[in-house]
Amino acid sequence: MAVLSSDACQICERCTQADQLAVCDGCEKCFHIYCLQPPLQAVPGIGETWYCQTCAEAKTNVSHTMEACTEAAGEVFTARDAAIALESLRNFFKSADEDENGALDKTELVQVVNLFYQQENVCRPLKLVQKEVDAAMQRFDANGDGVLQFSEFVDMVALSDNFRFQMPLSVRLEMRALQQREQLLAVRNDVMEERESMLEDATRNAALQAQQKDTLVEALTQRLDDKVMQVRGLEADLFDTQEQLNASQARVEEALAEVTRLSAWQKKKLEEEHAAILRPTPTPNSLQQRTNSSPSPPPDFGDFGSLSPTSGEPRTPRQGELRRKRTNILGKELEES
Repeated sequence: MAVLSSDACQICERCTQADQLAVCDGCEKCFHIYCLQPPLQAVPGIGETWYCQTCAEAKTNVSHTMEACTEAAGEVFTARDAAIALESLRNFFKSADEDENGALDKTELVQVVNLFYQQENVCRPLKLVQKEVDAAMQRFDANGDGVLQFSEFVDMVALSDNFRFQMPLSVRLEMRALQQREQLLAVRNDVMEERESMLEDATRNAALQAQQKDTLVEALTQRLDDKVMQVRGLEADLFDTQEQLNASQARVEEALAEVTRLSAWQKKKLEEEHAAILRPTPTPNSLQQRTNSSPSPPPDFGDFGSLSPTSGEPRTPRQGELRRKRTNILGKELEES
């Protein structure tokens, strides 16, 4: 019993764990022992015979078993031939696509069909090839754009009855299926790439929006800090202004107190002056009387005054007029103060 590590498991289609691969003695296909149903406990040893489920069901009839194994081996060769044929078609397509637009017009298609016939050692007249190409363009130009894409070109080679290709039909059909799988895989990859691109764009946009929000928040925070500093500066200015106002108010109060004190002093001074004016002027006789201990009767002033000197009344008309004028002047000054 041999283990072929280069072949893939027919169930999981993987080449991993080659030491766990068992090869069918009928179809020579590889299987992981743990992928089988039921799974094998160990890989069959040298000299042991083991058949897969398909071969085991037909092992009662040796001829049927040989036929099934031959058919299975033929399928393997068909798949390999289809892959080779598809690669050849791809090379023909690229060599004939002179303008490199990814499609073949009638002239380019005639060229690639001639190359394909030459590879198969088939001799076909040019007019007949052109006629076959015209019929193929009408049948396989699915979108009607006048040219054939590579997928349409593969459909033409695989399904056309006009061309006399020597390639077996099974190989052509397997080639078409292989191309469709590749096309689906390419579409899937494109979708995955587009999805990844969209995810990257979304992540990039989210990061950009987050960065813009952070920048906006930082700017607003800076503006708020500036406003706070301005408010604090205004508060400091207001405090200084209040201190200056309090100091000015204190000085005003001191000035008012000084004015009041000066007014009171001036009023007192005026009152003293007024009292001094109203006080009678001492005469030589009165001074002599004051020096003498014994009092003397008051003198007779006749018509100019009948009151004593101590009564405060003028003894002459001239003195009365002067006192009245001075009294009026002092009264006006008191009122003005």
